[in-house]
Amino acid sequence: MKIAAITNIGYVRAKNQDAYSVVKNSSDDVLIIVCDGIGGNKAGEVASVETIKHFERAFQQQKFSRKEQVPVFLLNEISEVNKYILDLAVTHKEYEGMGTTVTGILFTHYGDYIFNVGDSRTYGVLNGEMKQLSEDDSLVAEMVRAGEITYEESLTHPKRHYLTKAIGVWDALAGYVKEIGKMDYYLCCSDGLHGYVGEEAIAKTILSDQTLQQKTDALCGLALASGGYDNITIVLIER
Repeated sequence: MKIAAITNIGYVRAKNQDAYSVVKNSSDDVLIIVCDGIGGNKAGEVASVETIKHFERAFQQQKFSRKEQVPVFLLNEISEVNKYILDLAVTHKEYEGMGTTVTGILFTHYGDYIFNVGDSRTYGVLNGEMKQLSEDDSLVAEMVRAGEITYEESLTHPKRHYLTKAIGVWDALAGYVKEIGKMDYYLCCSDGLHGYVGEEAIAKTILSDQTLQQKTDALCGLALASGGYDNITIVLIER
């Protein structure tokens, strides 16, 4: 497995509220995680970094002995980190209103699992075709799934950034966890990439004849060339 990553503040934001991590436990399982602190709220960068730290601590202490433990672990940690971020916001006035998205992949000996809360995304590329593996927790995504608007309409909808789920915002939270098959490439990214660069351009870059880090840098360059309106975080994995 090869992994390349980059995070960039972009051209507009005063702070980089994104965070990412690539961590391995004692069983050689690998956790990839990307967080995007909710823009406009206090301490979004605290929420994203603390969510990363929480997952890292729990994962490094975890040893899976059977397949069923993997999704249970992810769902439990999403719930636990939600409570943790909520508690930080309640006990520290300067953190009031903070929250974050989270997306990632857990590679284990018992299978590979994606997880997601919010609108950061995980994609997979197999045999030259890219598809979104995660499900957005956003108003427009729900409207698309309900058949109220088309996917194309969702790309420019005025409420496309309205989240329906985020870490640290709601008392009760159910995350999205799903086992996935083997892919040639995996991409975890914040909406600073997928919100401004089309999926066709993303796929073309991933499939280009460059090193993995060059591809990652090129994706970031595309987001910056599109205006750099948001923080950009990209983790690209090749199997």
